[in-house]
Amino acid sequence: MLRCASFISVLNTVFMCTVLLYAQHHVGAFTLYQLIITNQIVYGIRRGVGQPALEAIFGDSVASGKRSGIYSLRSSLNKLGNAAGPAVAGIIFFSTG
Repeated sequence: MLRCASFISVLNTVFMCTVLLYAQHHVGAFTLYQLIITNQIVYGIRRGVGQPALEAIFGDSVASGKRSGIYSLRSSLNKLGNAAGPAVAGIIFFSTG
């Protein structure tokens, strides 16, 4: 499943690079929006395919007595990253404009 998810990820990256480098200059704004949304749908499919297998590997690699602490730390770091990512992107966007 992780190989399948990796393959989907490569396709997703190639598709997005094509959209950003080529299609951005040759299609309208609405079509570009649809292409980006399509890319996000494919990304969601990749997460759905790969995440359960990744969680299983992660769970098996942690000693059973320490799983709850490790999982809570992992969850907290994930939430922190999800909160900080848009803020960092906004700072970069407004500082270059």
